[in-house]
Amino acid sequence: MPDEDKIKRRIAEIAGRIKNVRLGEIHWVIEQLGQSGHTVRFRKYGDHGTMFTVGTHQFGICTHNRGASQLKPYYVNQFLKVMIELGLYDD
Repeated sequence: MPDEDKIKRRIAEIAGRIKNVRLGEIHWVIEQLGQSGHTVRFRKYGDHGTMFTVGTHQFGICTHNRGASQLKPYYVNQFLKVMIELGLYDD
């Protein structure tokens, strides 16, 4: 079972560099939350989007960003908003 403190540290690290986050990093956090007992789902939509669900909270991420693998800050902020609501990150 993953260490919740490790997950929280990773979320805080992501929050510290909002303009330099990749989808794989968010995917890792969601997978770890699933292994630690949270109900999680992710579903691809189209070629560039993924919808994540953690408990009853949802957020979507679009990866259609030509020439860069980093996510747009808007999507990272949506992820962080859900993490705040879950009590896993303090703004």
